[in-house]
Order: sequence, then structure tokens, then C-alpha cells
Amino acid sequence: MTTPHSPAISVIVPVYNAALTIRRCVESILAQTFEDWELLLINDGSKDESGEICDRLAAKDERIEVVHKPNEGVAATRRRGIEMARGTYSIQVDSDDWVEPTMLEELYATAKREDADMVICDFYYDYNGRKPLKRRVQQPANLGSRNILAEMLEYRRISPSCANKLIRHECYRKYDVRIPRDISHGEDFFICLSLLRHPELKVAYLPKAFYHYIQEANSSSLTHTYSAKDFDRESNLKGHCLELMRGDELYDRVEERMVHNIVRRAFNGGIFTSEEFKKRTWQYRDSIRNNHHIAWHKRYRLFLACSGAYRLMYGYRTVGNMVRRATQRHK
Repeated sequence: MTTPHSPAISVIVPVYNAALTIRRCVESILAQTFEDWELLLINDGSKDESGEICDRLAAKDERIEVVHKPNEGVAATRRRGIEMARGTYSIQVDSDDWVEPTMLEELYATAKREDADMVICDFYYDYNGRKPLKRRVQQPANLGSRNILAEMLEYRRISPSCANKLIRHECYRKYDVRIPRDISHGEDFFICLSLLRHPELKVAYLPKAFYHYIQEANSSSLTHTYSAKDFDRESNLKGHCLELMRGDELYDRVEERMVHNIVRRAFNGGIFTSEEFKKRTWQYRDSIRNNHHIAWHKRYRLFLACSGAYRLMYGYRTVGNMVRRATQRHK
């Protein structure tokens, strides 16, 4: 009896209502110069034609496997892909996004050359031609995993995304990395936290950008919606992460970063009344005010929102963004 081939790389793509973008995403994988991969398309109960499109794409290449499952959210969908993956290494790609043709080849070559458990590279913010690509350089100050984790906890320094990180898949088992079932956002952060907290994890950096993170995304996709339930789920995520880091010297930094993310996401969601926002975030106001990793004007805007002035602060932000965009158009 023959055993199935275990590919060098598993590419995991959660799919939900991505009919407008999934072809471009998959075609960018099919165009890879590196050929020893499997592509796992995990259809999370899409209500549009995403599932049918995935099936048609899979019929073109035996390396593509499609799974159709009931809608559970992005965290559960990524977890399913991680459980299924057979590759020596794995990487996550969002169905809204696409990648350069040499990504897998160059990341894998770096991983093998450095015997790395994780390879980090740069990525692009892609505005679909509305303005030039913006490259996010991800070079750590040094390659110690704990130092990289500390940098990741700094706002807008090292991204906690798994999309620009090739990970030795055995590390998920070795470090018992299991995405909690009661979260819907922030699973990338949990994965990076679970891995990088181990000082023996060997990390390499490749100073090239391959991943196009689209900034004009399908509003119904897995990663671009927000509801009141997300606040509770992200609070649960904070609990899971703090339990993971209990007794660690970076515990306070993790808590500070996660509180900021919870409040910032709730603020940007635009769905709460001032009273509802205050009720949910009052406990975090001092942490926000004292978080000097945030620019002072953003810090105090969030602090005042937590104190009961949410709709006022949200209105100021909206008007400010409109003025900024108008100014940029006339430059």
C-alpha cells in the first residue's frame, strides 16, 4: 500500500464569500515557480459561488484540495486547515489577497538553508492600483524569537500575521498550538505568541516582499467584518493569551497590546452607542491612557471614547479622515 506524498509546503486558504477574489488568489499559487506544494481551500459555508469556483479550480490541479464545511468563522477555518496540512512547512493566505510567483521557492530555500522553524518576509499593502504599493519592512532587530515577540508587541512594528511567515508545521504539534474555538479574530496573534515565546524557536528573515495584502477587500470576507459578538470573542482571546503567558516577563506587554487591539477594533467598528462603548471598555481606559506605544492623540481619543464620548470621538475621526483624503487628492 502506497502512502500519500507529503509536500514540502501546505498553503492554507480560508474561504468565505470570496467569489470576486478567490480566482486571483488561487491563480497566484498555481503560478509559483516552486512546485512541491498542496493548496487547502477551506470553504466556510460561503453563501455565494465561492464553493463552486473552488471546485472548478481544484479540477485543474490535483494538488488542490477543497473542503466544504458549515460556517464557523475564520479561526475555526484556519484550525481545520492546520489540522489537515501534510506539508513540512505551511503558510496562510487570505482569499482576498495574492502572492508573487517566487514566494514559496524563496521562502523554502531560506528555511532549508538556515534550518529555520519560521521564515519572516516583508509584505505589501496593495491598493488595487488606486495608489502605489506600500512595502512593510519586517526586519527584526535580531533573530532571537523572544526579541521578535517583544517587537511584535510594539504597535505597527513586526506584524503578527501568519501570511508573511513560513512555519515548520511540526512546530504546531511540538508546542501544542491549538487555536481556541471561542474566538473569531486574532488567531494569527495567538499562533505567533504560542510559537515565538519559546526561545529555542529558530527564526530567519528574508528581506523581500511577496504577499499582496489587499486594502480594498470584499466586505463580507472572513477577516473584514465586525459585530458586537467580536468584542466578546476578542475578550476571550485576551484571556487565552494571558493564560498562555502567565508568569512570563512579557505578560504585561501582551495585556497592554491586546487591550489596545480590543478597544481600537471596537472603536473602528462604528456600531456602538456611546453608552454601550463605555460599558464595554470602561475597565480599559487607564491601560489605554498609559500605553505610550500609541501616539498621544490616538491614545487620548480612545481614552475619551472609553469614558463616554465615543460617538463624538468617532465623528471627529471620520471628519479628520475625510479632510485628509481631500487634501491628498489636491496635492
